[in-house]
Amino acid sequence: MTEAYADAEARKWGMFLHLSQFAGYLVPLAGFIVPIVIWQMKKDQVPSLDEHGRMVANWMISALIYAVVSV
Repeated sequence: MTEAYADAEARKWGMFLHLSQFAGYLVPLAGFIVPIVIWQMKKDQVPSLDEHGRMVANWMISALIYAVVSV
């Protein structure tokens, strides 16, 4: 696999990971489940995706805490 292909693959899966949070607007709780599933399935194949997965998980946990505190 060439470096350009690997970079394109990492960027594609990173985009899918971040945009998958919007799945919650179509199916309840999918915005929490889909990003975690993508992260766990692809983090070994695309090493740079692990950092993006951690960011998304941190965002979801923070949003949950902010929502609970706001209520």
